[in-house]
Amino acid sequence: MTGTPAPNTCRHCGAALDALTRRRGAQVCGAAKCRHLAAQAHTARLKESLGTAAVVAARAQLRHLQADPAPVVWLQHCEPQLTALTAQDRERQRAYLESVVTDGMVIDRSRLAESSADDGHPQGARLCAQCRGRCCEHGAGWRAFIDLTVLQRWQQAQPGSTLADAITAYVSMLPAEHVQDACLYQTRDGCAMPREHRADICNGFACVALQQVQRLARDDEKAAVIAITFHQDRVERAAVIEPDATHTLRLQTPAAPST
Repeated sequence: MTGTPAPNTCRHCGAALDALTRRRGAQVCGAAKCRHLAAQAHTARLKESLGTAAVVAARAQLRHLQADPAPVVWLQHCEPQLTALTAQDRERQRAYLESVVTDGMVIDRSRLAESSADDGHPQGARLCAQCRGRCCEHGAGWRAFIDLTVLQRWQQAQPGSTLADAITAYVSMLPAEHVQDACLYQTRDGCAMPREHRADICNGFACVALQQVQRLARDDEKAAVIAITFHQDRVERAAVIEPDATHTLRLQTPAAPST
């Protein structure tokens, strides 16, 4: 439909609002689609207001900044909870790795995201630490993406070793505690595996936020970036990320401006 809805009609679909809805001051009807659109608009207004407030806060808290930080990068909710690695976890991982060798299992790379990570700028690694590893959750279902290619690469780097040795090595890399419901190798401080022993997807994947930071750092190697973890319309944490430091940013979720 076209035109501006009347005050007593839903701003999205134009349907008449009932008396109770009008009394509550709501501007949308009860239809799921309209409520969803209203929630999206509310969050967008919050983020716009919060982005402005974040730049002001960064200026006030970090007087050494030579220029305003780059546009805000938004991170998704990730609050890892640790749990102890059990003997059953360890044996299941060993059994999986043994089946990888027995079956010659190689992951179909076309099913995985293309490599897009750029390790040339420290802002990226700092962003991942601020995120706390949301993407690593996918390693739970894929068993850390370890396939025959990964095991063979370890074997080739250890002259005289066997694939059985590779299996033992990867089992020994399991941490005493891991992030619950995520990859068995994911810890509070990152991956328990040395970078050179991880699957390519683990080193090569870059989420949208990381790709944004990589582009900013390529354009300006000294770029400072504001990263905000925002969930259910509230700030969980925020930071200003520079090449050589991460600074916690004190922010409160502002009220969304009315429209």
